[in-house]
Amino acid sequence: MDDETLRAAAHEYFQAISAMDVERFLACFRPDGVLESPAGTFHGHEGIRTVISQVPMLFERYEMHPLVLFVRGDQVAGYWTGEGQTHSGRPFHQDGIVVFQFDEEAKMRTSREYYDASVLAGLFSGEGVERPSSDLPRSTIGEP
Repeated sequence: MDDETLRAAAHEYFQAISAMDVERFLACFRPDGVLESPAGTFHGHEGIRTVISQVPMLFERYEMHPLVLFVRGDQVAGYWTGEGQTHSGRPFHQDGIVVFQFDEEAKMRTSREYYDASVLAGLFSGEGVERPSSDLPRSTIGEP
């Protein structure tokens, strides 16, 4: 599998979640694919559907954009930034890292997401989480 095919498959993941299109998102994965995130580990299309179907119910807008993607063998790792707004109008900004592993048909075997879950949890707890303002990408490395 060439690097450009894997990059395109990774971009499709981000475009599908940004479109809040559950079926399109599931199509990125093998039927037995696994999504690992701070929200939990979800197996197969039905398991992944349980978490991804929450996105349009919770958010009016949810966008993820890859800032950089690195390809090595059958894996793509990337740094992404996201933003959106809840149905109640609360905006948010989220940064994260993802590592994808693909099969020979450019379908995801695994997607491992790393991000600060307190940002999203704070949106719905009423507390919110303030992040420092900066021209540099924000990082949660080393934060409790």
